[in-house]
Amino acid sequence: MHLDFERELSENTVREIHVGQGGAQVYVLTGERIAKQIRRDQMPDEQRFLSYLREAQFYQETADAGLGFLPEVLHCRITSDEIELILRQYQTIPVQTLQAISPDRIMETLAAIHQMPCPSCVPRIERTPVQFTEAELSEALSGWQSILEEHPGVFSGHVLRELAESINKQNAAHFSGRMVCCHGDFHLDNLLTDRDGRIIVCDWQAVSWGHPAGDLSFFLSRLSDTGYAVDPDAWIAAYCRHADGDLSEQEIREQMALANWNTTFRFWHYFLHGAEEARVKGIYEKMLADYSLLQV
Repeated sequence: MHLDFERELSENTVREIHVGQGGAQVYVLTGERIAKQIRRDQMPDEQRFLSYLREAQFYQETADAGLGFLPEVLHCRITSDEIELILRQYQTIPVQTLQAISPDRIMETLAAIHQMPCPSCVPRIERTPVQFTEAELSEALSGWQSILEEHPGVFSGHVLRELAESINKQNAAHFSGRMVCCHGDFHLDNLLTDRDGRIIVCDWQAVSWGHPAGDLSFFLSRLSDTGYAVDPDAWIAAYCRHADGDLSEQEIREQMALANWNTTFRFWHYFLHGAEEARVKGIYEKMLADYSLLQV
């Protein structure tokens, strides 16, 4: 898994790709290959380099695992201040062709990710129920009250205090300690296909240890942002058809709702001051729907 990287760049580069703000230099090479060069001193911060390091270590550890959803790694070299990768190049999946790819196949791929052994480069963090402090709850309650007051006569805020008083109880009641290896950035831009139509999953910088609902929730959120008509129940059902037998659709829905409620109540009020009524309504009503789903 070692090539002369500098020679490959100098003799076989077709063009450089400029994507995102990650700091990596990415090149298209001849022979349907992609090269990534990550220099520590060119990263925007140390955490970014460490995320690329985790990705490279992940590729090294899984090289002989026979996982069909991983890209073919042609070269991987890690030093203290630089990472070199050469991967096989694959085709993107335009959202317009998503139905032809089949949502069931995408969920089968995600379930396969969650069933693979977790490599040692992925930290295993013990999961405990989210519990907010009184100060955090008070701040969130005041923040949301101020958001709703910016739209007088539109929203009923009587339920906000009820949300604040019950959120810790609901986190404890619906806690799931189920942990799997998660991609961490599972969305359409990171899904590719090979010449045989197999789905290949790239960009493993955020690979982590967590509940499977996290990847699924993030995927559906990002897919919805593209304008694609998302039916969450259909995607959840497709995922559970391929997941471990004891994982139910209800658990997935509850964990997705719980994560959204926690994030929305605790943080979203920071970003909604001055927002249009429709935007506030969409986020607020989704939080209330999640709250209703989780009542015990």
